[in-house]
Amino acid sequence: SPNYPADYNNNDNCEVSIDGEGVLHSLSFDTEQNYDNFFVGSTIYTGPEGPNGHEVNSSVVLRFLSDDSFTESGFEVCVTCAPRPLVKAAFAAS
Repeated sequence: SPNYPADYNNNDNCEVSIDGEGVLHSLSFDTEQNYDNFFVGSTIYTGPEGPNGHEVNSSVVLRFLSDDSFTESGFEVCVTCAPRPLVKAAFAAS
């Protein structure tokens, strides 16, 4: 969130998109319950519970909106990239 680990601002409106696929993990999460929200697509996270294990891809938008009153320390959320499938290759002797 903006300013993390210091408090985020009132009326923040931030949007991020993911390039690829992965899983979200909250390292720290604290927003004003029910008023300052972190959206992962259509799922809302607020208060002390952030996304853990939420799968994302390039069509999912991450958005943070805060209202015009209280603020908290915000959050640190990381994306772990999904492993790419192994490609088997066969080499012929020449």
